[in-house]
Amino acid sequence: MLSRFKTINPEIRKNWIIALIFILSALVFYPSGSATAEMYRWVDENGETQITDSPPPNIKSHGGVKIYRDIPQESQNSEPESVVKKQDSKSSIETKKKPEVILYGTSWCPYCIKARDYFRSRGIDFTDYDIEKDKEAAIRKRQLDKKGGVPFAIINGRSIHGFSESAYEKALQE
Repeated sequence: MLSRFKTINPEIRKNWIIALIFILSALVFYPSGSATAEMYRWVDENGETQITDSPPPNIKSHGGVKIYRDIPQESQNSEPESVVKKQDSKSSIETKKKPEVILYGTSWCPYCIKARDYFRSRGIDFTDYDIEKDKEAAIRKRQLDKKGGVPFAIINGRSIHGFSESAYEKALQE
């Protein structure tokens, strides 16, 4: 076989040798496993933005957690806290106490976006956990929901899989 290689045009042989060296060096220098890194960005107590590869000190799993408070200004003081009214074009939801809403989702999921828009448009406070950015929230979600999938909402203690306005309204009335 080596004698056959010697009979090939020297220019082609040179190109083959260069290609072989390139491939072998790529295999040697290419990492065998994939490397990943997490970057954290936060504002410290002095108001300066910090970007590091380790989480902020003294803060546990705050990555993908956002708490939305979207109560309109005129309704904040007009009703006593014991009664909260939410109105839209379809129905009027009246509860004896402020609803407790927890949403597990992702940033890219279209139904998660619809769920967030649903709560925001009605001025309902909710806690939003991004299960791709918050590992502890992902673990909690798996413990609460064996089916998987997002969005997963817990409204007044009631678990709801997926996005359903009628299911959300029913849970908010409880």
